Amino acid sequence: MRILLILVVAIGFYIIIREIYVKNCFKNLSSEVAFDKKAVFQGEYCKVKVCLTNKKLFPLWWIVVRYKLSKNLVFVEEGDLQKGHDNYRTEGFYLRSYEKVTREYTLLGERRGYYEIKELELLSGDLFGDTRLIKRYTNDAVLYVYPQIVPIEEISLLFNKINGEIIAKKQLLEDPFQLRGIREYSPFDSMKTINWKATAKSGELKVNQFDTTSSVGITILLNVEKYNEFDDINLLEKGISIAASLANEFIKRGMDVELISNGRNDATGEALEVEAGSYAEKNREVYEALAALNISNKEFGLVDLLNSNLTYHRKNRVIVIVSHYYSPEAVEIFSLKLREGYSLRWIVPKMKDEGKIFEGLEEFIVGM
Repeated sequence: MRILLILVVAIGFYIIIREIYVKNCFKNLSSEVAFDKKAVFQGEYCKVKVCLTNKKLFPLWWIVVRYKLSKNLVFVEEGDLQKGHDNYRTEGFYLRSYEKVTREYTLLGERRGYYEIKELELLSGDLFGDTRLIKRYTNDAVLYVYPQIVPIEEISLLFNKINGEIIAKKQLLEDPFQLRGIREYSPFDSMKTINWKATAKSGELKVNQFDTTSSVGITILLNVEKYNEFDDINLLEKGISIAASLANEFIKRGMDVELISNGRNDATGEALEVEAGSYAEKNREVYEALAALNISNKEFGLVDLLNSNLTYHRKNRVIVIVSHYYSPEAVEIFSLKLREGYSLRWIVPKMKDEGKIFEGLEEFIVGM
C-alpha cells in the first residue's frame, strides 16, 4: 500500500511539474544563430554561432534547435559528411536556470552566394517524450560570399586597353573650369592634372578631378542567359569573377563604375543593377550585388540587356559585355553599336569553335 501511495504521489508530482514545464518552457527563452562576419570571399572561412539563453529559474530538461543552411557553406569539422545536401542542422541543449550556452562552428564559403538563416525551430518536451513542444523564432543572419577575384596579371592586357580608352575619353570631355575635387595620384593620371599646392601640403602627389561634360567611365553588362540547362555553371561563375575583378581594379583607381545584369539579385528581388559611381563603398556594393546574383533566375535575355542599355546616354562610356552565350541577333546589335561609335568590348569566357560568328569583330572580342 505504501509503495502504491509513493507511486501515486510521484506520478502526481510529475504531472504537476510537466504542466509547469509545458506552460513555461519557451518563456524568457532567447535563441539566435549568427555569422561572425558579414562577408567572406569564396574559399575563405567564417564561423556560425548557435546561442540559447534561459532567463528564468526553471531549467530546461532538453531542447533542440533546428535551422537550415545551404550546402555551399561547408562545416569544416564534418568534412565530406554533409557535402551535396542542404544542412538541416539539429543542436541539442540542456539549460540550467539563468544559463547561456553558445556553440561555434567553422564554415567554408565553398561557393559564391547570398545566404540567410531566417527561421529557427525549437523543440522540447517532457522527460518521457509523450509531450512535444514546438516554437518557431524569426532569425536575422546573413552572409555574403563574394566571387573569386582574378589576379590582375590575368586581365592586365584587357584592363590596360579599357583604361586607355577611358582616359582618352575623359581628357576629351573634361571641363577644366569645373573642379570637382582633389584625390591621390594614380599611374594613369596626366602630369597636367597634378595639384602642386595640395601635393606640397600633404607630402603625397595629389591630382585635380574635373567634372566632365558627360558621364565617363566603365559600364559592365553581365549576362546570365544560357544556351540550355546543361551549360557549364563554371563558365557563368568565371564571368562573374571577371566582372568583379574588372570593377575592383577600376574602382581602386577612382574610376566611375556601373554594373548591370539580367540576373536577379536575391537580396533585393530585382534585376541586378549597381549605379555608376566611384565612391569609397562602391567595391563593397559591387561585391554584395554579385554575391547575391542568382544565375538560375534570369529577368530577361541578352538581346534585351543590350537593347535597353546600349543607349545614347552611355555613348561616352566604355561598355564591357561579359557573356559566354551569344546569338546572331546579339552579335548584330553589338556590331551596329560599334558602327554608331560606341566603345565596346565583349568578354567571352571559354569561346566555342563557332566563334566565327564574330568574324570581322575580333579586335573587340576577348576570349578568356
